[in-house]
Amino acid sequence: MRDERSFDAALGWSIQNLRLRVSPRRPPDGAVALSQAELAHATGHSTRSLTSYLEELRSREVSIVYRAANQHELGRIEICDRFWPCNKPPAARLEDPEQALYVARVRGLFLEPACVNAAFSGADEKLAAEWYRTGVPLDQVQRAVLMGCARKYVAQFNQPGGGPITSLQYFVGPLQEVTAMEMPLDYWRYLAVRMRKMESQWRAQANFAPATPAPNPETK
Repeated sequence: MRDERSFDAALGWSIQNLRLRVSPRRPPDGAVALSQAELAHATGHSTRSLTSYLEELRSREVSIVYRAANQHELGRIEICDRFWPCNKPPAARLEDPEQALYVARVRGLFLEPACVNAAFSGADEKLAAEWYRTGVPLDQVQRAVLMGCARKYVAQFNQPGGGPITSLQYFVGPLQEVTAMEMPLDYWRYLAVRMRKMESQWRAQANFAPATPAPNPETK
């Protein structure tokens, strides 16, 4: 027989943390997009414990869990109506969970590179939702991010001091190019490796660049 205390603990932290994370500027809908790493930090539980808790909540029909590809990408947790103490707005019930998961994964792809310094804004979310509705595959979004970031690192090396990427809109052009290209899979694997190497080099330069020395006082 399963330990009822583990279930009570799982239910308790799920509802409590969803309440805390829901924005006060919109009605609570019992759903939140977040990564397991973020949830582990917020709750003080290990990712292994979280996996067990989430599975038990799903199996007991307490929550719907839309899993992310890995612990750093965003997934989605929604508390079922009978366990959520607030009235959910109709829009929340009608929201396409597949679109929500797609947008969450685009967010993860966008925010992961070091050359991106941004929050995932409402405009970014709207653009990602538009890509979903027009049928843009996630692998093409990933390739557009690879291409755009690789070019950004090259530009940073050639002209240091340039600003970071701050909007998903930056990748609209690369996405159009990717859609029109017919490159073999090996090319994209090579570009991914190349981009990661440039990212590591850029991080090293950013972290260990020597400070500008203070001018020596003039000797008289």
